[in-house]
Amino acid sequence: MAMNREVIVIIGAFVVAVYLTILNVTYPLFGIDVVEKKNGDVVVSGVYEFGWAKQHGIRPNDRVLKINGKHPLSHFTVEKYHVIEQAKTITIQRWNQVQTLRVDMKSHGVAQWVYYILLPTVFFLFTIRFSIFLLQLRPHGKSATVLIYLLLLMGLCYVSASLSAKYEPIGRQVFNGTFLALPTVFLHFVYEYL
Repeated sequence: MAMNREVIVIIGAFVVAVYLTILNVTYPLFGIDVVEKKNGDVVVSGVYEFGWAKQHGIRPNDRVLKINGKHPLSHFTVEKYHVIEQAKTITIQRWNQVQTLRVDMKSHGVAQWVYYILLPTVFFLFTIRFSIFLLQLRPHGKSATVLIYLLLLMGLCYVSASLSAKYEPIGRQVFNGTFLALPTVFLHFVYEYL
């Protein structure tokens, strides 16, 4: 028995979503904006409300001495985006006190687990289940097929959104691609449905 295209797309979307979820669990959202001062120091300029940094007491004007044991400007997210994301250790100086903070998979706060991992995963599982329902209900309906594609794109977009906020390259690519494709697929669904 040969699998039809929709089943292959559903399985492919599921595999991509699992991979994105694994990436999402690997690093918490740090939520640290930084600026480079004229003397070369890297200083925290802002902290996100639900970020790891806020939970661990990092504040604006804290000086960042090291990221992963190296100068902060050598870290790719600082160099390219002026934010700190995807680090394992951060060394911060506030006045005369130097503190090295370690990041592990348990560092996600409850809010991060709920907003960035649990809700996107539940939504994606709902889109998978609804896609399977549509496939069983109308296996050869063109509007049902386009709706399945639309639902899967929405699910992948939601799962990859937090990775995009964490400046994870694959997550950003998936988010940008799915987000840009959604209006076109939606209009195609409307055209097929009407």
